[in-house]
Amino acid sequence: MIKMVNVRYLEKVFSILCLTAAASGVHAQTFTYGPANTVTGCVAACPSSVSIPSVNEIDGTTPITEIVNLPAAGFSSSNINSVTIPDSITLISGNSFLFNNLSSVTIPENVTTIGFGAFEGNQLTSILFEGNRPAGLNAGAFVDNATLTTVNYLPGKTGWPGAAILNSSTPVIPTCLGCPTPSPSQIPSSTPATLALLAGLLGFAGYRNRRKRKSVS
Repeated sequence: MIKMVNVRYLEKVFSILCLTAAASGVHAQTFTYGPANTVTGCVAACPSSVSIPSVNEIDGTTPITEIVNLPAAGFSSSNINSVTIPDSITLISGNSFLFNNLSSVTIPENVTTIGFGAFEGNQLTSILFEGNRPAGLNAGAFVDNATLTTVNYLPGKTGWPGAAILNSSTPVIPTCLGCPTPSPSQIPSSTPATLALLAGLLGFAGYRNRRKRKSVS
C-alpha cells in the first residue's frame, strides 16, 4: 500500500535544513580553485568589487596564498572595478587581473611574485606596496595603464625604489609614502631614483620591442 507523502512535513524539514546550513556558515561557493591554496576565478560572473578569500571556501581551513589566472575562468576581462587582496597572498600570476577597470590597487606585504601582465590594461592611477619590493616583480606587471602616475611604498621596507614601474608611456619611479623628504644637500648627483628611471626606460623599450616582434611574427 502506497502511503501519501505529507507535503507540509517535507516543507518543514527543508526549512529546518536551510536554517541549520545558514547557522553553520554553509553558503554558495563564490570562487574557483586549483590546488587548495590557489584561487583561480569566480564561479559565476565576478562582481564589480572582488574580495579575494584568505581561506579556501571548500574546506574552510587552507590559506589562499596564490592568485593564478586560468583563461576559461580567471579574473581577467571581468569588469572588476576594485579588488581587495588579503595578506595571505604571496603570488599573483601573469594576466591575473588583465583588462579590468581597476583604478588603484594595494599589494599586501607578503607578496613576493607578480607576473607579466598581472594588472595590464586597467585604468590604474596609483599602486601601494605595503611590503618589501617583491623579488619576483615582473617589469611588465602593470603595463598599458596610461593613467598610472603614482607608485608608493611604505617606510622601513627594503628593495625600494629599484627599477621604475612600467605603464604605457613614461615609467613611474616608486616613492616612499610618509618618508621625510631629504634636503637638496643630501641628494647625491646620481640618485637611486635617477638610476631607477633609466632602468625603467630601458625595460619599457625592451617590452615594446618584444611586443612588436610578436605582432610581426
